[in-house]
Amino acid sequence: MELFKEKTKLSIFVIFISLVFPGNIFAEEESGKNSFSGFIMVGGLYSTGKMALNDAFDSKNKKIGSLSESSKNFYATAPIITGSLSYTIASTGTTVSLGGEGEDFGLSLFQYGGNFGSFTAGASMSEEEVFKDPFITGAKRDKTVAQQFNFNFSWVNIFNRNLSASYSLTTHDPDNDLSGKRNKKLKRDGNIHTFGLGFDVYDKGSNKISVSVSYDFGDISGESYAFKGPGAQISHAFSREKWELETAMVFAVHDFDSVHPEFNKTRHEVIGSIGTTYTLNRPFDLENWFFKTHICFCETYSNIDFYDSSAVITFFGVGYGF
Repeated sequence: MELFKEKTKLSIFVIFISLVFPGNIFAEEESGKNSFSGFIMVGGLYSTGKMALNDAFDSKNKKIGSLSESSKNFYATAPIITGSLSYTIASTGTTVSLGGEGEDFGLSLFQYGGNFGSFTAGASMSEEEVFKDPFITGAKRDKTVAQQFNFNFSWVNIFNRNLSASYSLTTHDPDNDLSGKRNKKLKRDGNIHTFGLGFDVYDKGSNKISVSVSYDFGDISGESYAFKGPGAQISHAFSREKWELETAMVFAVHDFDSVHPEFNKTRHEVIGSIGTTYTLNRPFDLENWFFKTHICFCETYSNIDFYDSSAVITFFGVGYGF
């Protein structure tokens, strides 16, 4: 489904955004004072690859001749402005954060739990452009907006062990879903539940390797869009005094519940991505400033060619932490 593909493509990009901030949180805890902290970052994103035929983000895909035609190449650039503002209550180990990118903002709560570990909960809302009926051929396909809500919860350092557990809920509700009205098996509204379990296999402070496994359950109204399947991620973080390097690989397999009425077969997908992020702190000895660059290779392979896609995503940004 469109939602999970985009979520997976950007998962590593989201990882490096989230890594900018935790150092400030721990610094405030050690100071023993309640205080504000945060960051702001501006930059640009460039992506290129092949679109799935149901992707609505590029005008080249607005009209297709048949459901079996070849995927179109795309090139896209976009400015990125992102940031976060947090308030830490030192006496309780609580941090409340508000942040995001562009119009997509979210709220999160971090709670230090001593020997029990640490807990984080967050919620955000966003919109995504989709086609009202992606299976129309020979004519321009009209777009609509899908409302998305995401909730996530994580528990790390469980009982002072190198273990973590997580749960996320993502809802997807497209307006005026014409394909779903035409055939109820094509309805795209519903919820995606993801359960995760992770652990550190190697941790020497500045050099850490982590592994996690997950299970996705797509409770979607249309039977041909509902899915389930396992996933895995491995990440490596290496840091020195002024720079950090993080690499992550994400992999997932999805088996769909029912025969797709447009293709007369049951969909099966393999989704994977690998990305690397490099952060340079205090460039030119500028206190509190940082440079960040990122590259990610993402691919979705489906037994239905209509859903195949690939992309290379690159980013460079300049940020300031406080």
